[in-house]
Amino acid sequence: MSNSSFCITFVAVLSSALIACANGIEQLASAIEHQAELYQSVEIVAKGKYELLDNKKLLDSRYPKMKTFEYRVIIQGDFAYFDSDSEMPKPDGTSHFETRRVRYDGSISRVLVNQIENVSNDKFDNRSAMRLRPHNILFILNDLDFPTAWFVRGGKAMKTPPADQFISSYIPGGEILTQYLGAEEKDGYQCEKIKVFCVPKDKPTLDTLGYFNIWFAKDRNFIPIRFEVYDPSTGMVVPNRLGIVKEFLELAPSVYFPKNVQIDTYNVDKITNAKTPHSKSVFQITKATLDPNYDRALFQQFEYPNLTRVYHLENGKIVKEYTVNPDVSIGNSSWTWLVYAGAGLLLLVIVAVIIRSRRKSQQN
Repeated sequence: MSNSSFCITFVAVLSSALIACANGIEQLASAIEHQAELYQSVEIVAKGKYELLDNKKLLDSRYPKMKTFEYRVIIQGDFAYFDSDSEMPKPDGTSHFETRRVRYDGSISRVLVNQIENVSNDKFDNRSAMRLRPHNILFILNDLDFPTAWFVRGGKAMKTPPADQFISSYIPGGEILTQYLGAEEKDGYQCEKIKVFCVPKDKPTLDTLGYFNIWFAKDRNFIPIRFEVYDPSTGMVVPNRLGIVKEFLELAPSVYFPKNVQIDTYNVDKITNAKTPHSKSVFQITKATLDPNYDRALFQQFEYPNLTRVYHLENGKIVKEYTVNPDVSIGNSSWTWLVYAGAGLLLLVIVAVIIRSRRKSQQN
């Protein structure tokens, strides 16, 4: 075979491989989008816990040792309900709490964050809720708050808002590139496997970059059931981050939802490839149902704690603000009246005892 013939053959084979890879990525992304439509209206209740296991950092008060989470999400047509509560113990024995409440009735959005509420006519921002979708929850720690199919496609798809914020946060000026690796059995599931590169702005060659391996289970609605992250700083032999869906809920025939998710990070010795635990995160879905049917009132209000500061926004500008029950204080609370009543009763008892003692003295 002449050199020119060899080159032509090589280019043809390479082109076919690239086309097959591109077709595989697009087919997988389309399958994920199709399956995601099954979960358009859903209610999710979840809880989670993060634990730091690194012995060196456990001695450093700058690092959180533990954090717990609780979530409730309802997406019902154009209505949305989102609650999240987190607690992070501090070294002094107290805890830092974060609370977020969102209600959207199709026209008015109400957001309560740590007792400050914004009321506006803005459309519901579903990014926080998106992280708890079945195709996203495995990546909950990676801020994947946009359709997973975009992440699979990479390239231009990841420059669409809000995915572009993921790029600007993790690889400013860079891009996501993906490769289709074909079918593979993993953890007992028949899967489609891809490799994902986070390519920085200076665009080094791919063989010098870290990457994700991700497996999508065909018979579990193409939900990702496992990812492994390989980092050049740790030798690229063993993953330094591992995420696994350990169990599924079946919400309807052939419609599944992750039930238990675990994400582990490791410190890996680049020379020996030995790994030691760095952190462990566990998320458990305690309830997941399709097609919830709640009254609109659920999506229109929530109870405000006393002294909550409320801001009404229109087109991003504050047009009204007030404090909920601003006159509530120690001086007029129900507990105060109980204290006053108790003190009054005690005073009457003391007076009665004094009077009785004096009468006895006079009789003597």
